[in-house]
Amino acid sequence: MSEIYSFKEAINVIRTAVLGREVREGIAEGMEYVEQYAASAQSAASTASASASAAQNSAAAAAGSAGTALNAVAAVQSSASAAKSSASAAKSSADAAAGSAALAQSAASSAAGSAAAAQTSSTAAENRKNETEQIFKEISAKAEQVSSDAVDSGKNARDAQTAAEQAKAIATSSDVLEPLLMMLASGNVVFTLATSDGAVLCAADGAELIANTRVGCNC
Repeated sequence: MSEIYSFKEAINVIRTAVLGREVREGIAEGMEYVEQYAASAQSAASTASASASAAQNSAAAAAGSAGTALNAVAAVQSSASAAKSSASAAKSSADAAAGSAALAQSAASSAAGSAAAAQTSSTAAENRKNETEQIFKEISAKAEQVSSDAVDSGKNARDAQTAAEQAKAIATSSDVLEPLLMMLASGNVVFTLATSDGAVLCAADGAELIANTRVGCNC
């Protein structure tokens, strides 16, 4: 008998067999075919199961890769956010530093202005002091000249000395020094200069200085 390759061939062999051994042979070949088919089916099922397992593993690996990718994306986003925050903080620090520098510059300018004003005030005060000392020397010299001229004119030496001392006292008085200096400088005095016994040396009417006796000066 020929080799059977399908159920239909096995059935035809059995139906067309004449001898008993032909029938048995057909049945035996049919059973062998069934065994081969079952083995093939089992192999295919095993292969399919292995393929399914491999596919499942591939799916799990793909899911893991996707999770890793998502984590990587999240990490990148977190890094970007941190970088943005750092940039913002750096800008704020730079702005604060610029503000501090501007304040420092303003304070330095104010300090320089104050120092310049203090120097100007100090110079003015020094100049005023020098002028006052010079005028005081002139007044002292005039007072001494008045005393000398009074003695030369035959006046009482004591009265002349008293007049000179009074003139010095007036010149050195902190309350009347500046007005006296101004009057002597301008020649416009508003008071009477007299000795201790009431003798008027000179007087002013507010516009002109009138001397009643020679005092040895050009006032």
